[in-house]
Amino acid sequence: MPGYEKVMNQAARRLTPISVLIELTYRCNLSCRHCYIPPGQLHPKSPSQKSSLTLKEWANIFTQLAESGTLFLTFTGGETLLYPKFPELLKIAREQRFTFRVFTNGTLITRETVKKLSRLHPFEVEISVYAADPRLHDLVTGRKGSFELTWNAIRMLKNEGIKVNLKTPVMTLNQKEVKPLRDLARDLDLPIQFSYVLSPRDDGNSAPLKLQLKTREIRACLSREYDSESCPDLAPNPGRKPGDPICSAGRNSLAISPAGKVYPCVQIRREAGDLRKEKFAAIWKKSPVLREIRGMTMAQVPECLSCRDLGFCSLCPGMSLILSDEVEEPYWPSCELARARAKGGKK
Repeated sequence: MPGYEKVMNQAARRLTPISVLIELTYRCNLSCRHCYIPPGQLHPKSPSQKSSLTLKEWANIFTQLAESGTLFLTFTGGETLLYPKFPELLKIAREQRFTFRVFTNGTLITRETVKKLSRLHPFEVEISVYAADPRLHDLVTGRKGSFELTWNAIRMLKNEGIKVNLKTPVMTLNQKEVKPLRDLARDLDLPIQFSYVLSPRDDGNSAPLKLQLKTREIRACLSREYDSESCPDLAPNPGRKPGDPICSAGRNSLAISPAGKVYPCVQIRREAGDLRKEKFAAIWKKSPVLREIRGMTMAQVPECLSCRDLGFCSLCPGMSLILSDEVEEPYWPSCELARARAKGGKK
C-alpha cells in the first residue's frame, strides 16, 4: 500500500505516533508453542492480569493518543476477547474516530461477537492459522478443537462482511502447510500472509527458536507458493545507509502494555514511561528510552551493514535485544530468511 507507507514515512520524519499497538491482556486460552509471551504471564492469576488497565483508564489514554496525532490502533494480546468489556472498549475507540484492527485466535468469537464487531466497523480482523490439517493446527495451539473454532469464526466474520486477514508463522511443525493453507484461503477468497521469522520470549527464553526454519527449509517453502503479497516481510528493501534509522520504533509507532507501560515496540521491552503516572505527550516527547531508540542508526550494526544479503533482510533490533541484549548482534533467524531470499525463493 504505497499511500499507507507514505503516511507512515512522513509520520516517522515528524515523530508523530500515528500507529499504536495496544496489548489488552496477556491472558490466552491457547498454548501456542511459538508464543513470545512467557507462559507465566498467560495465567489468569499472574500479576500482569491483576494490574490491567480498566475501561475508564483506556478511554483516557485514547483521548491522549488522539490529541498526539494517533490515527491507527491495533488491539492484541494474549487473546483480545479475554479482556473484560472488549466490545465496549472498541466502541470507545470508534467514538474517538480511530481506525482499528483486532488480532485474535478466533476461538472465542460467537455470532453475537460478530454482530457487535460489524456495528463497529473494524478496518480488519487478523486471525492466526497454522495448518489446513486440523490435527496439526491443534498441535501448534495446544488445544484440541481449536481448528474448527477458528475456521468457524473466519467464515462468520467473512459472511458478515468484515474484512479478515489470515496470517501464518511458518515453522518446523507446519512448513509443509504453506500451499494447503494458501488453497484453503483461496477457496474462501481471503488474503493470507506467511512469516518466516520467530521471536524469542519476552523474558529472553529462546525456546520458540527451536521451531525456526533453516535457510534451505525457508527456500523450500518459498518455492512452493511465493509472492510479495502473501509474504509481506519478503518485499524488497531499499538500500540502507549508515545514517539511516534501523527501524521506525518510537518514531511513528509504539506499544502500550496491559498495565499502561509504554514501550518503543513489543520487541523492545524497555519501559519508556507509565501512563498511570505520566501523560502520554510527556512520555513521547521527553522519554530518554525513546530518544535512545530514535537515535539508533545502521552505523550501530556494522556486521549487518556490510552483509551482502542486507537488502533481503527483515532486520529487527528488538529481536537482537531480547536474545542477546546487544543491538549490534545479528538476529540469526532474520539472517536465515535473508539468505533464503537472496538465493531465490521463486522458481
